[in-house]
Amino acid sequence: MATRSGNLYLIGMMGAGKSSLGQALARRLGRRFADSDLLIAQRAGQTIAEIFAEAGQGHFRELESDILAELAQCSGLVVALGGGAYLYPDNRELINKSGRSIYLQVRPETVWERAGTQPGRPLLAGSTPEEKRAQIRQILQRRQPIYAAADLTVPNDGDLETCLETIITALGKRGWL
Repeated sequence: MATRSGNLYLIGMMGAGKSSLGQALARRLGRRFADSDLLIAQRAGQTIAEIFAEAGQGHFRELESDILAELAQCSGLVVALGGGAYLYPDNRELINKSGRSIYLQVRPETVWERAGTQPGRPLLAGSTPEEKRAQIRQILQRRQPIYAAADLTVPNDGDLETCLETIITALGKRGWL
């Protein structure tokens, strides 16, 4: 989908900057912004951590896929997806049919700095700092080959403005704006 109407989906690990960068990208491109995790929490009336704790990861992933299906019916959005959304083939198919995926690639150290000590990260719950760092490395190692299938990969270990400019330049060069 090479037209302006296609959605831009930001994928990557927790702490990759999907939400903050997504908001800035939407403003710069004059598009609407949607954050799938926020939409899930609003619909469920619970935080993501509460959903994981009470109903499990499987239920959360069902809610995530439902929200993605709704967002894929829209056009011209910038969408920040949860870190696991892109891992599922049905979700990737929806993303590919309705827009372009942008992988915000970060090093494990960046994930730790940005998200490792934040409460409410269900995949890192109940661990010591050393265990959390190891979990981050393991999760990233498992997910990297799937994330790499994105339409565009942009490193985001630095500042938001640099990454934003890199994305906008790449989108323009590919005719995706």
